[in-house]
Amino acid sequence: MIIFIKGILFSNQIYKRLNYNPKVIGRKCQGESKTKLAEINITFNSQISKFNTSFISLNRWDKNKGLIFPQKMVPELAEEIGISIGDGFLSNKRFEYRLKGDKREREYYDFFIKQLYKKLYNLDVNIKEYESTYGFEICSEGLWNFKNKILGIQSGRKDNIPIPSVIKVKDEKVLASFIRGLFDTDGSVAFVKKYSLGNYYPIISLSLKSKVAIIETAEIIKMLGLQPKISKTGEYWSIYLAGYKRLESYSKIIGWSNPKNINKVINWKRKYPKLGKEVMVAIV
Repeated sequence: MIIFIKGILFSNQIYKRLNYNPKVIGRKCQGESKTKLAEINITFNSQISKFNTSFISLNRWDKNKGLIFPQKMVPELAEEIGISIGDGFLSNKRFEYRLKGDKREREYYDFFIKQLYKKLYNLDVNIKEYESTYGFEICSEGLWNFKNKILGIQSGRKDNIPIPSVIKVKDEKVLASFIRGLFDTDGSVAFVKKYSLGNYYPIISLSLKSKVAIIETAEIIKMLGLQPKISKTGEYWSIYLAGYKRLESYSKIIGWSNPKNINKVINWKRKYPKLGKEVMVAIV
């Protein structure tokens, strides 16, 4: 069962929904609710084409597991690539691939990622708890070559990892799915205090060490009409999507598959029922 949030609509009179005096919130906050975002405008010219996997050899483990490969880019694969850029690691010394996240994300790994790998690769991944993480490790010549040679995922350290060019296609669903996978692993959604009021103001963010990945991800998000901001703190580069309109658009266009983000939005809705009464939770 996959759960995601979509379809958030907000009134231009935010202070009425919060039941606060407009003198306290002021004109600036009212202006935030009137933010107008750009239309979706995908400038990538590449079209989706079939993958040539004929040269990929399978080792004994691959054959025993019945490993298969997607034949072209689809939204589910795009999301898995985003997940790999976020939580994954492709070793450059042997045919090893690891996907591990926070221990608190068991539900995401057990019920979403496990099913995703079964659907895409026919793999029943052995997800388990490690010393400080939760996820799985695979030693597969076939999967390693598919990820590296076909998908273009860089092996080794991710300090300067780029976004694979296979993602950069003229397809809204593919781009949105990639962003969802990346933000569901290395991103977050939060509600912060603003104007001395409660923690009601939405901020969606992503932080990575790779400058190139942040710049290229921001480019994709901009194509989806969300107008991101980029900043740098220490070794990390970050993307920020602040305000109600960006939360609304993110929910409609991208959404979430990770319960950690879904639950934050649901809790926010319960805390501010008037502000979030039109948030829809869809179960598919």
